[in-house]
Amino acid sequence: METIKGKFKIMFVTLGLLILIGCASIENEVDDAEQGNRTIENENEDESLNYKSIEDYEKAQQIEGRIIEFYEAGDYDTLIFYYKQMFILTVNKIKPTRKTLEVLNELAKDMIEKSDDYSLVSSYIYSDLLNEDVLALYKSKFSKEIARSEKENAEWEKKQEQAEAERKAEYEVKRKEYAAEREKYERSQQGVRIGMTQEEVLLSNWGKPLDINKTTNAYGTSEQWVYRDFNYLYFEDGILTTIQN
Repeated sequence: METIKGKFKIMFVTLGLLILIGCASIENEVDDAEQGNRTIENENEDESLNYKSIEDYEKAQQIEGRIIEFYEAGDYDTLIFYYKQMFILTVNKIKPTRKTLEVLNELAKDMIEKSDDYSLVSSYIYSDLLNEDVLALYKSKFSKEIARSEKENAEWEKKQEQAEAERKAEYEVKRKEYAAEREKYERSQQGVRIGMTQEEVLLSNWGKPLDINKTTNAYGTSEQWVYRDFNYLYFEDGILTTIQN
């Protein structure tokens, strides 16, 4: 009888221990879950600091949700088009969320591993958004194609720079021509003043004289320019010194 009681006692003690262990395990699981939730919340709070406003962050999260939907549905063309519209072609640009970048990297990795078509793969990839591993995979598989593309882009950019330099040079020539014509016109509307050169007088509203009387002596050359209505200009060595009208 005592042996049976001893067995029951051992069973009860064992059962109690199991219950205590189970409760502790459940509490740990709850604690882990709560800790995980707090970690996610903290990560979200930290990420929101990367945005100018909470509205921008909420918009980025909404875009993230749509991108995940496209990715899970395998609609990669729409995903890339949507990404361009939301983050690249928009006027009020915002940053993509970490999850959005993770999805883009997953898509890029999947395309790189499954396709040997560089043109196709590159259309789904923004190399500046790739993480180190995916970027290394991309460069390793398409090293020759990337080098050729970079060379072509460099040549194109050089041609664009040359074309822009030519446009600027042509514009500068036209600008100077216009400025000269404008100055000539403005001078033609102005009268004469002491100190003008003969060329400047000719460009003024006095214009070309009816007659020129020139005198040369040991001191230099003087000229009298005769205009209508008894107007006269006197020059000493090409410089206007006297106005008579």
